[in-house]
Amino acid sequence: RTYLVHCDIAQHMEKGMKAQLVVGSGSGDLWSIPGVTANFERPPVVVGLWEGLLLVFAALSSGAIIFGIAVIKKSRQQ
Repeated sequence: RTYLVHCDIAQHMEKGMKAQLVVGSGSGDLWSIPGVTANFERPPVVVGLWEGLLLVFAALSSGAIIFGIAVIKKSRQQ
């Protein structure tokens, strides 16, 4: 059989800290093992115009809210 061996620390396996352990003749190569199989490629993320604008608006709004809270806290301390 072929077994997956990997690091248990968070996100290490996703970054490539994994290997395969082949016992006997094994049961074939595992997919996405560095040095054994081809690199795993994620498809590009495509964001439409409206989704992109919504993401920008959400980021700006959350930044403005956090800034506003900081200003209020500072004014209450004085």
